[in-house]
Amino acid sequence: MIHHIFRALKQRIEAIDGLPACSWFNSQYDEDSDEAVYLVPHVYLEFLPIPLNQEVSLIQTSDNVRFRVHLFTEYYNDENEVLSHYDQVAGIHKALTKKTLLLSELTEYAGLAGTPDDKVILNTMTRTEITPDHNQSNTIITIQEFVASGVDLSALSAVTTVDPVTLTTIKQIK
Repeated sequence: MIHHIFRALKQRIEAIDGLPACSWFNSQYDEDSDEAVYLVPHVYLEFLPIPLNQEVSLIQTSDNVRFRVHLFTEYYNDENEVLSHYDQVAGIHKALTKKTLLLSELTEYAGLAGTPDDKVILNTMTRTEITPDHNQSNTIITIQEFVASGVDLSALSAVTTVDPVTLTTIKQIK
């Protein structure tokens, strides 16, 4: 579930004009070191624990897929930098809130777009919290938390590439 959702979110975020690259969050800026090197500006995606429900076959679902989007930018006492940062925060909010991620958003499943075989992997994302962080020197970090429902198709061995077997398998799980 997480790898499909991460890749689809990454593509959606990196498509926003003016936004920097997007990576997996691994407490990059939590280290207390003067020698820490940060990739700035940057967007990090952090996934919180996801409770799962077992459905038919190997399919699992969750009504509580929670993830955080960290926007990490530099700040050198210029109000325009702060305003630009919060324009980017708004861009992320607009690109994700009340949106759905489909399997076809991933390159290897692009052939499913517009067909009944395309499947929702993350449905109706809602922003539940925004946390500005003003404790960093020369940086601004804003964290937005989202929640959505999701479907995990990754355990199905056929869901790796779009080929006749995949299309047949996806049709069977309708």
